Amino acid sequence: MSKRTEKEHAGLETGGPMGGAMPAIGEGTWLRPAQVVATTADSVRVTTADGRIVSARLALALPYEPAIGDELLLLGDASSAYVVGVLRGSGQTRLALEGDVALSASGRLELRGGTGVAIDAPEVQVRATRVGILASRMTEIYDTVRTTVRELLSVRAAEQRTLVDGTSHLQAKNARVLSEAKVTINGKEIFLG
Repeated sequence: MSKRTEKEHAGLETGGPMGGAMPAIGEGTWLRPAQVVATTADSVRVTTADGRIVSARLALALPYEPAIGDELLLLGDASSAYVVGVLRGSGQTRLALEGDVALSASGRLELRGGTGVAIDAPEVQVRATRVGILASRMTEIYDTVRTTVRELLSVRAAEQRTLVDGTSHLQAKNARVLSEAKVTINGKEIFLG
């Protein structure tokens, strides 16, 4: 056994600066899962299955921010360790890109969130031939809304209620109110004609 190999073998048996034994997957290297106990900007402190505390630098393909309790995959040797995978995570992945970004697909593009999807921008534009929205409940809050419908505006509802704090104005070339039962008009003053 060479002096270099003997030194690496000794480091694996004692754990080197990190202490404890690690299973080798190659010459002087090991691979094993660990749980996050503390985080910094570019590294984490994790605990391994045998209870050791190890510091590891983030080396992930995506900019993932680990959270305490995450289960990560570590790759290391006797002197250093790196996070190379996320086995079970609850942290956040942030993609910060400079300039304009275009995302396109030749087929169908789906955006799915397990708990929700949020869009935050000074201006949002949607252009489509057809738009469909299916929801159990919808809430909209605006300062001012202007809607233009070039052809037919059709609304069907089980019930309808409109509350206007100020003046309600309806103007049309022709107007008709049709009710299968009764029509009630209630006001302090009613002007016709």
